[in-house]
Amino acid sequence: MERLFTLPEMIKAVRLYLSDKGFELQPKWDHTLEPARVPVFAVKRSPEKKRFEAEVFVDIITESAIEVDAYFKDRKFGSSLQEGLRIQAAASATFYRHYFPSAHVFWAVPAYSQKSSGYQGFLDKCKDEKIGVLVVDRTEANTYPVTEAIQPLSLVDERLAELSVYLSRSRSEPRDDALHDILKEWSRKDVSYLVFYCYPEYRAADISARDEKSNVSRVLVNSMRDLNSLSYSEVLVEFGDSYNRKYKSDYEIAQAVTRELWERFGLKYPDLHQEFEPVLKLNPRYRDHFLHAFQVFLFGAFVINALYDQAPKCGFECKEGHRIEDCWLLASTYHDFNYTVQNFEDWTQRFFKKALHLEDEGSEVVRLFLEGPYIKNGYMLKTKSLTDSLDLPVDDAVLRFLYQRIMVSKNHGLISGLSLLKYIEGKRNSFSHFAVRCACKAIAIHDPQIYLYLRGNSDVITTKKDKKTKAMEKNFLKKRVLPTLNFSQDPISFLLILSDTLQEQGREKGDNPLAVLESLHKDGSKIAAEISFSGAGADRAFQKKINEVNSNLVGFLNAGEMFRIRITNRENNQHHEFLV
Repeated sequence: MERLFTLPEMIKAVRLYLSDKGFELQPKWDHTLEPARVPVFAVKRSPEKKRFEAEVFVDIITESAIEVDAYFKDRKFGSSLQEGLRIQAAASATFYRHYFPSAHVFWAVPAYSQKSSGYQGFLDKCKDEKIGVLVVDRTEANTYPVTEAIQPLSLVDERLAELSVYLSRSRSEPRDDALHDILKEWSRKDVSYLVFYCYPEYRAADISARDEKSNVSRVLVNSMRDLNSLSYSEVLVEFGDSYNRKYKSDYEIAQAVTRELWERFGLKYPDLHQEFEPVLKLNPRYRDHFLHAFQVFLFGAFVINALYDQAPKCGFECKEGHRIEDCWLLASTYHDFNYTVQNFEDWTQRFFKKALHLEDEGSEVVRLFLEGPYIKNGYMLKTKSLTDSLDLPVDDAVLRFLYQRIMVSKNHGLISGLSLLKYIEGKRNSFSHFAVRCACKAIAIHDPQIYLYLRGNSDVITTKKDKKTKAMEKNFLKKRVLPTLNFSQDPISFLLILSDTLQEQGREKGDNPLAVLESLHKDGSKIAAEISFSGAGADRAFQKKINEVNSNLVGFLNAGEMFRIRITNRENNQHHEFLV
């Protein structure tokens, strides 16, 4: 199967094509064009070199499936207006036509997209909107020939033609009201695009990027701009709009948003990750967990907003601190909070062995003992709250399992759930007891090392474990505490496990393949998401994620096929879809 083109490959092909046609290529992401930086900008100058004879702007599409609705979307701005300001079939390429009215604007699409069922509809729409289409192909010699499928028309030329038609008719039948209507419509469209449309759309990372590498998904950032049902929608809309204008690091932005949301409910978010993450990353196997948690939160916020009218309330009420999105805020932003505890011993072993020049790799230098703090600080009672939320009767098998996972393994999910209860204890806040309890349950069980045991999956018992541990685990597995997790009954736990599994962007280590959230949108009554892998090791990562979803989620998560998940290998255009 064909490998999907990368954005740099498409840009290079288009730039070469225009260069061969005598165009002068301008710098990539030309800063002089802000807020409308374009992937490809080329000009032809007049003989005297004093003005542009022709301007070309090219936007890029790399997807294999092209649908009209994905690129031409009706938008509405200004809730204070009676019906809001509407832009029909709004598109980035159409925006460029208004921003650069004398230019020819193209969309460049890969040749393999022609196989898409929506391709012809996309071409027809481009033709209607006077947008050109360039098709980029690839030969066996790895060259990228480009052909022009649709010729564009500049906005100026389009309007001149419209005026010509009006003038030819007005000679026989003068109509001032017709000219008035034409000018009024032009003004409305220009205002719509130049004032309203560009503000939310053209702050995206690929248009107005900060100098540093962004580890936060552009798809997630952009998806925040249309939120309207959550109690804190305006905070996330502002985040989506201003993400690339604040010129801060991803950590600073994520912390600022998380802190602001927590403070709305009377709690201070306990910041410690920015200080400790660099230390933990000294472990070559460690992957980011703070930005990961923030993106998990954004993913779930989009889903809850999209399904707000049909989302199960399950005891949630529409009052402050007791809404489903309030509980989600707690669960998602705190779910990996104590991952540092789980990795403490591993990191300190490495540190002391290097610092003390210890050659015996098997020797134990340091160990974290939790028994004392666990008993003295009331964690036993908090563990009882957790078992109650799972309807799990406490007996010897349960106590042994929890002891091993908390005291020995230092499982970050269980410890984070319990530590959230500890952190909130005695602090005045507006989160309801029900919301806190649901959040802690979701946090405690979100790690596969816990929920696979709860569902009774015997594959988790490995041959490396001793006989005593295996016997304890087998006794616990027999309980099958949570054979399935239904979205309708526990949406918070469901969403946390699903989004935690899918959120891979920005967590690459070393030469690992690039993981990208390609899309997240509501498709009818379903939520559709696609993640892709590209670069060295993409085949391995692609298959690993498929195996992970198959073994961990299929048959466990149940939402009546409300969620459609697509995993893509961009190196060979392989796809695999799941319905949960």
